Amino acid sequence: MSIEDGQVDAIGGTDTVNIVLDSAPNGLAGYSINITVVNTSVATICGISFPSWAYPTNILHSVKITALDPYETVQDGATDVLFATVSIRGLAEGETSVNLAVNLFSDDDDIDITPTISPGIFAVMLPPVANFTANTTSGYAPLTVQFTDLSTEEPTSWSWDFENDGTLDSTVQNPVFTYATPGLYTVKLTATNSKGSDSEVRTNYITVSSGPSLAVTTPHGGEIWTQGSSQTLAWTYSGELGSSVKIGILKGITPLATLASSASIGKGGSGSYLFTFPYYTPLANDYKIRITSNANPAYSDTSDAAFSITSAITVASPNGGETWQPSTTQTLRWDYTDSPGDTVRIEILRSGAALVTLASSAPLGTGGSGSLNFPFPSYTPFGTEYQIKVTSNTYPACTDTSDGYFAFSLLPSITVTAPNGGETWSQNSTQTIQGSYTENPGSTLRIELLRGTTVQQVITAGTSLGSGGSGSFSCAVPASLPLGSDYKIRVTSTSNASYTDTSDAAFTVSEPTSIRVVAPEGGATLYRGDPLVMNWSYTGTPGPTVTIEVFKGPLKMATLPNIPVGSGGNGTFSVKQIPAGTPVGADYTVTVTSTLSPTITDTGDAFAISGPTIHVASPNGGDTFPRGGPLAMSRTYEGNPGSTVNIEVYRGEGRMATLQNIPVGPDGAGSYSVPASPPIKYSGRYRLPDQGNKYPLR
Repeated sequence: MSIEDGQVDAIGGTDTVNIVLDSAPNGLAGYSINITVVNTSVATICGISFPSWAYPTNILHSVKITALDPYETVQDGATDVLFATVSIRGLAEGETSVNLAVNLFSDDDDIDITPTISPGIFAVMLPPVANFTANTTSGYAPLTVQFTDLSTEEPTSWSWDFENDGTLDSTVQNPVFTYATPGLYTVKLTATNSKGSDSEVRTNYITVSSGPSLAVTTPHGGEIWTQGSSQTLAWTYSGELGSSVKIGILKGITPLATLASSASIGKGGSGSYLFTFPYYTPLANDYKIRITSNANPAYSDTSDAAFSITSAITVASPNGGETWQPSTTQTLRWDYTDSPGDTVRIEILRSGAALVTLASSAPLGTGGSGSLNFPFPSYTPFGTEYQIKVTSNTYPACTDTSDGYFAFSLLPSITVTAPNGGETWSQNSTQTIQGSYTENPGSTLRIELLRGTTVQQVITAGTSLGSGGSGSFSCAVPASLPLGSDYKIRVTSTSNASYTDTSDAAFTVSEPTSIRVVAPEGGATLYRGDPLVMNWSYTGTPGPTVTIEVFKGPLKMATLPNIPVGSGGNGTFSVKQIPAGTPVGADYTVTVTSTLSPTITDTGDAFAISGPTIHVASPNGGDTFPRGGPLAMSRTYEGNPGSTVNIEVYRGEGRMATLQNIPVGPDGAGSYSVPASPPIKYSGRYRLPDQGNKYPLR
């Protein structure tokens, strides 16, 4: 037998629970039960309803109910038999047991039964009631507030909105929040448990005032101040901070010194203090100033960023990048501010380490600058990592070193090697300027074209020096460049104009280079055995030699290399004799090409080569000669048939006489006469097949 659990979520709320018998194997005759609420401060029984066969007696915190079943409503074997329904009212938050006690319980056989009893639980569970408090509700920004949750009914979660702006700021039960900005703030807390949520809103609960403030304005970072200089330290303030401030200097985050222990805070919201930084102030770039209220040290401020203290002495020269030579006297220079002593020590450093003291007590100088002329000896080691250090003898912290390295080396030089005199540049050609250098005259060079001593044009304002001690630059010679024989090239370092050189002698600018074949003329006929005379003209500078090629159609017949180009714009070359075996034809050409510049070339018009010819002029048919009289014979010839000819006399097909080695004759004609002789008994028709010794007539 059991009574159900019950629960309400409000004071005065009621819930009903049933008393149930699990089973009645032999039916039910009647029962008498006590119902007891154990914790009467939490709940009380306020009503009972029964089955038709039950009636109540006293209804108190402990209730006795008795019932009979005269009509055997509860049959044998019945289960889940409802005995009564009990109404319970909640009185206070909490939980209490509801117990059952059996006074009498019998079945239909009038047998007493002792059932197992299960008590019930009645609970009064309430949603939370949000509530909170704060350790402070007003103060100066930034204001940090500790909030404490005072919510009841055991909330299990919390949502805080410290500015009531709809943003969840914290879910901690007792959070801490800092208000950075002055203003009135409304705070909202929502507390939640399993029965619900509740919110508490406190309007304008927190008041944040601007309050006192203190801020450094100078130096705020980035300033560069020198030793010995007087500087104004400035700040602003608001609120009640007392009449004085403490001024300190920090190096990094470490306090270095107090500059003023009780300087006036100023008036009207701003203050300042004039401070002269001593010459012994260490050189550094991580200084800051801190201003603190003496009346309320919680109010303090530091420079936003670091400032620098630099030396009152500054090396001016050499300051990096210079190149000096041993055995030269150089001027060391420095600047200074105010009065950092009367004398300075001058040292030369190599790779950051002191090498030697050049002067132990040189005068500081006058008017803010000083100098020392120092003769560097011939044995000064070559190197690129030298610096000069100048230090006040009175204030050793007042010192400076060259910003960068300078060098000792041989004197750099530049030399123009081409064109260097005698060359000829033609208009509309491409030429290469060449040069050499020593040491390091600078990474880029300026190249100028001079005519006489005047700059004709700047070829390039900046080209690479080159590498390995030499360099070159290709340039185009414009067609408009005036002709002349007084040109030179000047090359100068762009970083040091003292490193320069000019061509040793002048070169020439000529008209554009060309070659034109003049002879043999097109359509001319030359004969084997004759000389082959080839003429050409040229402009500009095609080079000292040419190559001559003789073609028959596309077939190259001969190549004549390294033939002198000629002089005065004309050239000629003659082949003494066209060989006898040269094929005849009218498609011969001559090509003349510059050996230096093969693109400069020309091919003449076509000409012909033929064999030499001899023509019998007399007798030539129809002539009559008396017997015994002289026989005069004449001929003409073309080409070079040789120096002599053979004359044969025929009658019909029979050779009558042969005259050998007869001079061919001058200027294309020759003659020979057979003197008178005794009469010949023959008569008839004769012919003279006249022929040269070298070229027989065919």
